[in-house]
Amino acid sequence: IDTDQGFYNPANLIDLTIAKSVTSSGLYAAGSTVTFSLVASNNGPATAQPAIVVKDRLPVGLTYVSAIGTNWSCTATGQDITCTRDSGASALAAGASAETITVTATVQGTASGTLTNVAQVNPAAGEPLAETNPLGSTNGGYETGDPTVGSNNDASAIVPLTAVIDLSIAKTVVSTGPYRLGDVVTYNLVAKNNGPATAQPAIVVKDQ
Repeated sequence: IDTDQGFYNPANLIDLTIAKSVTSSGLYAAGSTVTFSLVASNNGPATAQPAIVVKDRLPVGLTYVSAIGTNWSCTATGQDITCTRDSGASALAAGASAETITVTATVQGTASGTLTNVAQVNPAAGEPLAETNPLGSTNGGYETGDPTVGSNNDASAIVPLTAVIDLSIAKTVVSTGPYRLGDVVTYNLVAKNNGPATAQPAIVVKDQ
């Protein structure tokens, strides 16, 4: 509402949105490092105050390592990360994007399947302009993780995990020496799977 003119002024609105993606590469298994990129933007039409807030919730199966970005101050409590853009940073004009936040996490040993990391963006505290597509209340504001459904203030990124096995073999001499020409020597070979995934039965052992 434009209190001076007494009518609704759409030019006095901001429309924050966030894009989230996986920036690391490779097969993800227990112990793997995963990095995410979070970029908050203002679709306008008005200019957004600088100190916007981005929240990121790591799924069970990922362990927080760090969250950094130029002009961002980030803290983490458990799986929840909160990054506040510095109030002294530049305001976000229509069509402008804030500096990238990089979140780093590791895959826990018990993780399996597909992990979904969700994020949301919030206007600066005391932002005088209205949000055209305000953050929803579903799932604590993370909603569906799809910016095309409901509010466009949330987004998600998927990390597919790969089942990894670690085979090892132990070999010992079980017959008794000393050995002379023509003696029989007996060995034991024991194959073992150190996990974390289950190995298929038809493994192959070679002995030279």
